[in-house]
Amino acid sequence: MMVKSFFISESIELKPLDPQNMEEMCRASDARLWVDLQYSELTGLEEWLNRLGVKGLMRKICIEASDRSGLYPLKNELLLVIPIRKYANDTDASEAVDYAGLYFRENLLLTFHRKSILDE
Repeated sequence: MMVKSFFISESIELKPLDPQNMEEMCRASDARLWVDLQYSELTGLEEWLNRLGVKGLMRKICIEASDRSGLYPLKNELLLVIPIRKYANDTDASEAVDYAGLYFRENLLLTFHRKSILDE
């Protein structure tokens, strides 16, 4: 699992953060955070959802809808799952599309995906 985390400043600049501090940072009322997860197994995604305080129905939706497009708005949270890649060389159509989840709440943006989407 690859985890990248950032603090989003007042001037909308990304400042790298240590992922180990995310649980504490998420509790701060003035935090504006972005956590990007590249996972290979759903158990890794589940662990991070727990760490970031994504609970209940939204947690379930994040896990179950991670492989299909959709918009899932709840009262104070929103999940958008979008297709991100189509591989022309794949012969299996089910493998041709990958998905990225974008979870939003007041102080957190969480992106999660199986394939890399961020430049190094």
